[in-house]
Parts: sequence; structure tokens; C-alpha cells
Amino acid sequence: MENIDLERWYRPKIDKTEFRKLCEKSDWQGFKHMIIFFLSLLISGYLAFVTWGSWWCILFFIIYGNIYCAVDAIWHETGHKTAFKSKFWNEFFYQIASYMNNFEPVRWRWSHFKHHTFTAFTKDPFDFEIAITKPTDVIYFFSLFIPFTNIFYLHKSLQF
Repeated sequence: MENIDLERWYRPKIDKTEFRKLCEKSDWQGFKHMIIFFLSLLISGYLAFVTWGSWWCILFFIIYGNIYCAVDAIWHETGHKTAFKSKFWNEFFYQIASYMNNFEPVRWRWSHFKHHTFTAFTKDPFDFEIAITKPTDVIYFFSLFIPFTNIFYLHKSLQF
């Protein structure tokens, strides 16, 4: 394992009581974020649909796609059970976000647990959530932009 100098990491100066308030879980805050997310997704998707056939649809599809990409953050936070105070709502939205991300929820929960267990390691065991390691394999990085080259890297796409 590599030696990591924690003294070089940035540490924000924040009051401990303020930090505790920021870390408090709330179902209301979770629902507020979900309502904003799904409403924005619905509105931008609707605008993309009604402008189909005009140049405006490109703008609305870009907006829709960027909002849709935020589902990964929802998946991550509900998977850690930090989005809501209630375990039920975390699990409920975790399942929705998993399928929106095209993740199988049980396998990815354990894969993500393994990811946080071995975060400091770079090669063994293989971490499926880190696409590009340091030092960067330049050939592998650029091959990600070529369709079907993942066939040559099958060991990086399968988890046994």
C-alpha cells in the first residue's frame, strides 16, 4: 500500500457545531432534492419532446442529458443511506437510481462497498469503479472512445 501524506490534503476550517448541523439527516431535505431532480428531468424531457424537429430540441436534449447524469449522485448518496433520514426512502430511491444508472442494485451495493474498502489500492484487488488509475494507461484511456474495444479488456468489465 502506498504511503499517503494526509497533512498535504486540504482541510476546510469549519466550526464543529456547524459541521454537525450540516451532517444531520432529514427526510424533508431528501424529498426536496428528489422533487427538484425529477421535476427538472420531466420538464426538460417534455421540452425536448415538444421541440422535436426543430433546432431547439438539441438544447433541451443537452439539458435533459445533463440533468439525467445527476442520477449517479442520487444512487451514491442513497446507497450510503445519507440522502434521507429514513432507511425506507433511501432504499426506495436507491432502487430507482440503480435502474436509471443501469446498475443491478445488489451487485453494485457490494461492489461499491468493496470500492471503499480498498480505495488506497490501485491494482489488487481490481476496483471496478475506478476506470482510470494513476499512472494513467494512455492506450487504455483512448481505447475507451472507440466502440467495442472493451472486448479486449473483458477482465475489467466482469466481476466474479
